[in-house]
Amino acid sequence: MKCQALVLTLAAGAALFSISGQAQNAQEAQEKRTLEERVAALEKELEATQSSLAGLTEQAEAEAATMDAITRYLQSQAREAGAMVKTLAEAESQGFVAGINYPSRETLLTGWRSQLAAVQKSVPGAKPEKVEPEKGRRRRP
Repeated sequence: MKCQALVLTLAAGAALFSISGQAQNAQEAQEKRTLEERVAALEKELEATQSSLAGLTEQAEAEAATMDAITRYLQSQAREAGAMVKTLAEAESQGFVAGINYPSRETLLTGWRSQLAAVQKSVPGAKPEKVEPEKGRRRRP
């Protein structure tokens, strides 16, 4: 009977050992699946982040190009404003302030037309249009 009890105890122990081993293997398999799922999720997140980064890079490059165009446009306006100051000074020296003098008015109008043409030319974001200054009156002989 002792022998039977010993065999029965050994069999029960082996069964428990087998069951605990299977449970441990099942737990390891579950952890492995969970790890694989996490890696897959992280890979998807990485792809989405890289795609988003590419889009943001393109957007930043486009905005930099727009900023360059705006800077060139403003520099052009500054140059024309300087030219207008000289034109006004020339008109003043020709007697514009003292009275209505035909050559001084022509000089003033020429300067304003030049400035207005520059203002309307190459405006960032606008469709380019051919801008021609308005023709003034001809000088009387």
